[in-house]
Amino acid sequence: MTPREISGASRVPASGAGAAGQSQEQVATGQPPRAAARHSADGGGPRSARRRAPRSGPGGQPAANLPYVLVLAGLLGGLLWVWLSKDHVKGGMLMFAVSLLLAGGARLALAPERAGLLASRRRAVDVAAFAVLGAGLLVAALLIPSPS
Repeated sequence: MTPREISGASRVPASGAGAAGQSQEQVATGQPPRAAARHSADGGGPRSARRRAPRSGPGGQPAANLPYVLVLAGLLGGLLWVWLSKDHVKGGMLMFAVSLLLAGGARLALAPERAGLLASRRRAVDVAAFAVLGAGLLVAALLIPSPS
């Protein structure tokens, strides 16, 4: 036996695993147990002097979700318009289309911190999705014949 094996063998407890939660490999190689990292109560990693700024919502700023709320109001308004007057489906669809196109414009113009819930992916993907949906609904609304 080499001196390393002898010193390692003397550290192996009779039960096969260390009392401090050592793995079988650590016990067999004679490595000292690793110290457990202390985590803060919010699960944010090791404790440190830095503190997190409180957030007011998913967007981080109170007014960050205003564009989302405005787009949602336009979509709900269009849905209500179609539901209450079946003769004005074209007007409701136009309101839908304009709301989605405005959502794309707002996502393009606003920084991600200010776009709130409109920002779910990369800017180009969000703008393209809103533009395609809005343009598709706009074309569909314009193709609907007006009630006579």
